[in-house]
Amino acid sequence: MDSSETQSQSAWETAPFVVEHLRLDRKPDGSFRPAASILMTPALRTSGLLASLPAEEVKSLIFLLSFVTPNGRCLPSVQEMALAMGVSENKMRARMNRLTDTQWLGKALVHEIKRPTGMDAYALSPEILAEAPWQPDDMQNLQVEPDGRLVHSVRDAIVAHSRERYTKPRADVEREIAEFYGWRRSEYAEKEETSEIAAKADPQRDDLRRRLFAVGVGGSQAEELLDAYPADQIHRQLDWLPYRNARNRSGLLLAAIEQDYAEPRAMRT
Repeated sequence: MDSSETQSQSAWETAPFVVEHLRLDRKPDGSFRPAASILMTPALRTSGLLASLPAEEVKSLIFLLSFVTPNGRCLPSVQEMALAMGVSENKMRARMNRLTDTQWLGKALVHEIKRPTGMDAYALSPEILAEAPWQPDDMQNLQVEPDGRLVHSVRDAIVAHSRERYTKPRADVEREIAEFYGWRRSEYAEKEETSEIAAKADPQRDDLRRRLFAVGVGGSQAEELLDAYPADQIHRQLDWLPYRNARNRSGLLLAAIEQDYAEPRAMRT
């Protein structure tokens, strides 16, 4: 394939991976249930990307792609990925950082998205993951304007269905977050509306809270642990948890913190 042919092709035709948008459970009014899947294209091989990546980086790349949402977004947080893979947050960051350090076609393979909350996320470069356009058979049952836009009534039906299925009122989301982290509602409002509380926050406690959340310990239970036990004891047991081969990771972690378990044998060999 020569350079002129490559330049004439769109990103979705040359990317190693493509997000395919699906429209399930279609109705006569044009509404549908959105879904998405990841397609692997021959470009993964022909571009040289597959040959250039070590096996562990290929595994991390596929793992990252597995977090695609029904709306086609692939932007998982490090906490989500650590929990899913059963490793510490630090180990998950190390895995992802190897991908962010990897260059392909002169650009980073993966980008880190920093967030003030610490729930940092990772996104693939557009050259790696592109979005497929609507296929002709997708358009057969939809009314389209001459310029390609959906007819207003159909567009409204799609938006209404998506909102009904996938969104929650802001107040409900705030309440769920506050309850999970053990905050009183007034405290949560202050956290969002003022910067003073953020400035006074204990970074170490916040980090431990996020790590506890990643293994399934949250809300008042996490706050009780943070109040009752030294931070270094909690930190130590979180670091050692991946070496304990636990089936019930949160249960074992609670016992390890409360009884201050010794270093796992796997770390001493």
